[in-house]
Amino acid sequence: MERLIRHTLETLANIAQSKYVTLLRVKNSHSGVIAGIFAQGKYEFPEKQIEFIGTPLVDVILNQKMNLYGGTIKKSVFLPIEEGQDNQFNCLCMPLLDEDKHQVIGIALLSESRGSMPPEHCLSALSSLIATTMEITIENERLYQLATMDSLTELYTRPYFENRLEEEFTRAHRHSGILSLLLIDVDDFKQINDSFGYQEGNLVLKEVARFVRLSVRQNIDFPCRYNGEQFMVMLPNTEVDGAYILAERIRQRCERKQMTTLFGLPLKVTVSVGISHNVETVADDKTGETRRIIPLTKDEVLYRADLMLQAAKQAGKNKVMVWW
Repeated sequence: MERLIRHTLETLANIAQSKYVTLLRVKNSHSGVIAGIFAQGKYEFPEKQIEFIGTPLVDVILNQKMNLYGGTIKKSVFLPIEEGQDNQFNCLCMPLLDEDKHQVIGIALLSESRGSMPPEHCLSALSSLIATTMEITIENERLYQLATMDSLTELYTRPYFENRLEEEFTRAHRHSGILSLLLIDVDDFKQINDSFGYQEGNLVLKEVARFVRLSVRQNIDFPCRYNGEQFMVMLPNTEVDGAYILAERIRQRCERKQMTTLFGLPLKVTVSVGISHNVETVADDKTGETRRIIPLTKDEVLYRADLMLQAAKQAGKNKVMVWW
């Protein structure tokens, strides 16, 4: 997708002789995603959320017409500004309509130099081609989401997670790195399903998954729905001490949450967690100090995480157990 967006940015910059180009994907009338940035010869693909409220972008979406506004650079992103604000550039906002010409799916923002813009009919023709590119990127993203994200919990799917796990273990082994795994299981989940039904069980899974997402480091850790009511989190560059802190945070969030069923009945939900990591430590026979030895295999680390989860269950549930 980045190559398509880069080519689009490059084409726009060359045709309009613009030093700054921003390409936005529109989610709705008040928000979107920054798909790509061209700034003085450099490209970025931040994929960051952006709010349109308080900017001319709302009018562009509603009117579906090309218009010229003042422009400025905000946090390295070229954007239009309302009339009366100090502008550094002129900003041409070009809406990108879907195939049926009913909906704005994207907006191209071009900085204008005196006499640099081609005629409007040329830009209108170009916008149709760019809109097609935008639709392709949106469809690719949708397919990627289907392949990598679990629809219920919005965590990674197990197949995608296992591919990333293999990559991280290879990298850790090559560079003597360390990583930890959390295996999380919702306590007495079968009883919840049997007592309240699968709809309530799904709501519990979504809530626990939300706690996991809130607890992990964004764009660093890899949380997934591993197996039914089980979740696994891979923590690159994390010792078990740090993994334990994270696991306790997730466990306590679940324990403290006052959940209720759709009929208002109280529902107590807890989780048990097993933790392992990819290195073995032993004491030196002469000095007594601990030292790191050859990293463990992926299968061994998974096995240990599962053993620790079973130990947490046997210890009474709602606990975190670590293979130190």
